[in-house]
Amino acid sequence: MAKSSRWLKGIVAGVIAVLIGFAFYVWWNTHQTTRASVTKGLVAYWSFDGSSVTGIRVKDVSGNGNDGSATSNPEFVMGKIGEAFRLNGANYFVDAGSRAP
Repeated sequence: MAKSSRWLKGIVAGVIAVLIGFAFYVWWNTHQTTRASVTKGLVAYWSFDGSSVTGIRVKDVSGNGNDGSATSNPEFVMGKIGEAFRLNGANYFVDAGSRAP
């Protein structure tokens, strides 16, 4: 293989690597969600994981102190991410009160 052929393949490989890096950089900066954008205006966040539920108290993990109260002891089940409550809206629900933010 001639020297110029190896040199050209090296240049092409370098350009491809730079383009892939640039594409990743653009994707990352357009798809990144910041905590500020998610929490702006957030009143409460109830994860319904076992660690945030004590007895009937459902802790507001946003830090805003808007805890809820579970009624009729809803059942813990596996959720899409972590644990969840099985709620039916009639007998099983979480009373979040009526406090306006």
